[in-house]
Amino acid sequence: MRTPARAIVLALVVSAGFALSGDIGLVAGATNFAVFIGFAAVSLSLIVLRFTHPDLARPFRVPFNLGRLPLLPIVALASVAFMTANLERDALLIGVGLFVSGLVAMEVFSLWRPLHERGAAQ
Repeated sequence: MRTPARAIVLALVVSAGFALSGDIGLVAGATNFAVFIGFAAVSLSLIVLRFTHPDLARPFRVPFNLGRLPLLPIVALASVAFMTANLERDALLIGVGLFVSGLVAMEVFSLWRPLHERGAAQ
């Protein structure tokens, strides 16, 4: 396995740009957006897996279900939506821009892998 040097350098450049901006509130808001995306992904994954793989062995069961529908992840998604809606506009725009650019970079860099690696990853 190789060290992801390009990703490390890119993270360094983006972090330095944020640090040099001098607006810690903006940095915190953009970071919050990234954390909210992570929380939403976990909650949504739990709901989707509950319906697509209901018989999968799980070491931990989420309490408070309505049939197969787990209620805590729904509350979590609503909380994430509320907190995201209360972010400053600039932080939200930066967060969305970084998220979309990350998706684009993921697709572009996956195209650069040799075919035998792409097939093994799927």
